[in-house]
Amino acid sequence: MLHSICRLVVINEAEQVVQNIEIETISHVHDRVKIYDRRSILLTHARIKSYYLLTYGIITVLVAKAFQSVMFRHCRTFSHYISKSQTNYVLPKPVRILLPWSTFTCTTSPRSHSTNIKMRSYLQYMKRKVKGVPAPPYNHVCQVGDPVLRSQAAAVEPRDIQGPEVQKVIKTLVKVMRKLECVGLSAPQIGVPLKILALEYPKKMLEDSSIASVEARGLEAVPLMIFVNPQLRVLDGRTVIFQEACESICGFSASVPRYLSVEVSGLNEKAEPVRWQASGWPARILQHEMDHLNGVLYIDRMDSKTFINVKWEEYNE
Repeated sequence: MLHSICRLVVINEAEQVVQNIEIETISHVHDRVKIYDRRSILLTHARIKSYYLLTYGIITVLVAKAFQSVMFRHCRTFSHYISKSQTNYVLPKPVRILLPWSTFTCTTSPRSHSTNIKMRSYLQYMKRKVKGVPAPPYNHVCQVGDPVLRSQAAAVEPRDIQGPEVQKVIKTLVKVMRKLECVGLSAPQIGVPLKILALEYPKKMLEDSSIASVEARGLEAVPLMIFVNPQLRVLDGRTVIFQEACESICGFSASVPRYLSVEVSGLNEKAEPVRWQASGWPARILQHEMDHLNGVLYIDRMDSKTFINVKWEEYNE
């Protein structure tokens, strides 16, 4: 009897131990499964992230290549336009556009010496694509190198002077001249090859000048004057030499000889005949602007040894 009872106790304890072992084993297996599932999930996420990055990289490269192709095509169009421009002026140097992210260049000549043009940003490019290319008359002054500055300006038909197109040119001419605080400006300088010029020497500018400068240069206040199809006649053949500058050659000046006294005749902004005699500095302004109508710049008449950068001293500081 006692033996049977002991046997039952041993059997019960053995079954309990086995059951505990089985529970621990099952728990360990479950933990291993959980760890395996977690690792699988992390591995899957890593693979998805890798595929995403690879796809993003491929798309970025394709977009960059497409944009590069578009820009290069525009460069070729610009080069073709420059080389086929209907003007007798020959560019002294080829125009080159350098793409900062590409080895491609766009030139009008295979020569190695060229003038670099700063590329617009992508935002500026898209803005131009939306708004279109600016058309003359510009709200800025064209700089030396622009073929319009070397072309012969065309005469304006008297009946067209009071028309909207010519009036727009005149208004823009005056606006740009006053914005830059210069004393004279011609239509070619705002991209319009027409025989139109404006000059104005405000009293305030005269008051800001020294007495010595006023007397030496023959400065005098001149109200706003517009001349369409102007013709110049020399009244005094003597020449005087003074330092001269131009908004189309920013930052430079040189000594230029000009006639002492001249007479200009033409039509005003109302298509009325006008005639004006000028001497001293106003005569110089007239001759300077008349040169622009003939495709001539002051650098063609200057003493080359006097050609300076007006800010040369600042570079040495």
